[in-house]
Amino acid sequence: MNELIHLRASFVEKSVNEDDQSLTIKGYASTVNKDRVGDVILKDAWSKGGLNNYLKNPVILAFHDHKRPIGKMIDYTVDEVGLKITAKISKAAGDITDLIKDGVLQAFSVGVRVKEADYDNGTDTFLIKDVELHEVSVVSIPANQDSLFSIAKCFETETEFAEFKQKFVKPETSGAPTEEKSENNHKEEFIMDSNELEQLISKALSSELSKQKSEEEARKSAEAAEAARRAEIVTIAKSGAEALVEDLKKSMKQSEEAFAGKMAELQNDIIAKSEEIARITRDRSKVEFGDRNVAEVALDKKAISEAVLLSKITRKEIGETRLGKQLLEKAAANASSSFKAPSDLWEQTLSNTLEEEIQLQLVVAPMFREIAMQSAKQVISVNPDMGYADWVGSASYGATASTDPEVTKTLLEVTLTAPKLAAKAFLTDETEEDAIIPILPLINEGLARAHARKIEWALLNNNSASDTGESSKTFADGLVIRAGTLSTAVAADGTASAKVIAGGTSKFTSAHIVAARRKMLKYGVNPNDIMGILSLDAWYDLLEDTEFASLNEVGSQATKLTGVVGRVYGINFLVSPEMPAEADGAAGIVLVNPRNFLVPRLRGVTLQSDYDVERQRRVLVATQRLGFSSIISAAKAVATVTYDADGA
Repeated sequence: MNELIHLRASFVEKSVNEDDQSLTIKGYASTVNKDRVGDVILKDAWSKGGLNNYLKNPVILAFHDHKRPIGKMIDYTVDEVGLKITAKISKAAGDITDLIKDGVLQAFSVGVRVKEADYDNGTDTFLIKDVELHEVSVVSIPANQDSLFSIAKCFETETEFAEFKQKFVKPETSGAPTEEKSENNHKEEFIMDSNELEQLISKALSSELSKQKSEEEARKSAEAAEAARRAEIVTIAKSGAEALVEDLKKSMKQSEEAFAGKMAELQNDIIAKSEEIARITRDRSKVEFGDRNVAEVALDKKAISEAVLLSKITRKEIGETRLGKQLLEKAAANASSSFKAPSDLWEQTLSNTLEEEIQLQLVVAPMFREIAMQSAKQVISVNPDMGYADWVGSASYGATASTDPEVTKTLLEVTLTAPKLAAKAFLTDETEEDAIIPILPLINEGLARAHARKIEWALLNNNSASDTGESSKTFADGLVIRAGTLSTAVAADGTASAKVIAGGTSKFTSAHIVAARRKMLKYGVNPNDIMGILSLDAWYDLLEDTEFASLNEVGSQATKLTGVVGRVYGINFLVSPEMPAEADGAAGIVLVNPRNFLVPRLRGVTLQSDYDVERQRRVLVATQRLGFSSIISAAKAVATVTYDADGA
């Protein structure tokens, strides 16, 4: 229910700084006094955090134009009168500084978003309790009570204002409160041209004319009744008829003259206000809704992502790039879309698109549960392997002096970490915008591919003990490394003839899978709880095994798992290109119980850009935070089948 409105107040002091020729002005940006329609911003509305964001960059604007900064706020206080500020106007403001010195510009205007308010239908009054300050401007509206903007003036029609007021109406005490629902909380912005202005004036004149005609008809009806009464008198005194007719003509003439005078007065008022009306319609940020979710749907997600990506590469505003400008024009021309300008959701759309592209390329990662984290490091207490439940005897159940021993179980403390993963993309400084647009999908795909490959490799092969890279300090051991510590790596089923020789003619078979599964103990009992990961060579070996059911024999259900190629004894198997290469001691098959593992994630993908001056190139960096952890550290939840070079 947050609307961005502009309210005016005067500044009462100004002084010139002799050192730098800048100008200092002081006054109330907002007061607690009622405006002419009863709107009030309470003093306490400024003490609830509404100034925090503005104080990070307290720029003073001219006429609410974000492209015309003229100074900054250097001090402020909140007293019984309202929000009092001190602003320093730069000498570079030029004609604005001169107009302030001459007294032509003598008013502040604040742009605020209403966060909490009470609206009284009976007195038509807004009592604003909490606001967020967006900006402060120097404007030309005179600083007197009749010139202050009320909340109603921030709306183009009475209907819109009525809908806004209803959001703050207190519920009736006799009935249950109701919540107003709207199909679209997004207010459509528009620019009024001269033809529309003439139509607005014509509509106002027509409305007033209709009102005057109604009054005239009512008056004529009353006069007709009066005439009927006088007609009765005429029958009694016929000599007075002519006088009665003259009186009626005179009265009608006076009424017509009064009506013409009112119409002329109304037309003059509208002409006098035409410049103000035109300025209001040009102010495209007059009212800005906080919820833009509905409007974003009207635009193509892929087009938004590419527009934001191009903006980051070229380091321009979205609307300043050719692609962004075309997208905004397309949105403006679409009558079904109320979206007119970029918002923070554009950045989120790019992040979501990049994350979806990464997910599409992952094979191993989707089998594990993800857990959302609030910080890069977090400790959780879990008890995932409780063992057996106990029977409770009827004699001791609920007894105050029970002698049965208490069953206890120590909670495990698991430390989850979400290290940062980053991928870079580079473009030469000479690359023009027209040349960048066609390769935007390639850049996006390249960053996603780099993330996906590293995640897959780390989940399988990362070794925190021997890896000297940054991952050794942050990312946990992968499945292949864990199989060497949590279970025994399997080379054969017990006979020398079944050994798989690296580079030899022997092959992996389903018997090797059974031997590895045996090493998992209770974690390998249920085939539905196990997933198998194959190297390319192991997959080709199993294709020749009669126990291996390839994908066309598995059924449609298996295709729901990314990368699944077949099944052995009820265990689904998938192929990952990030499995180790064929070598002595290298794993060709990995069996894992995914329930023992978590993928902690702090946030989604973030894309940032910079310019490398030394190398004359543009840099894009995509980052995300995620990790890998087991919740039962001693569990034999993973086993491998490895190559054996010597056959011993």
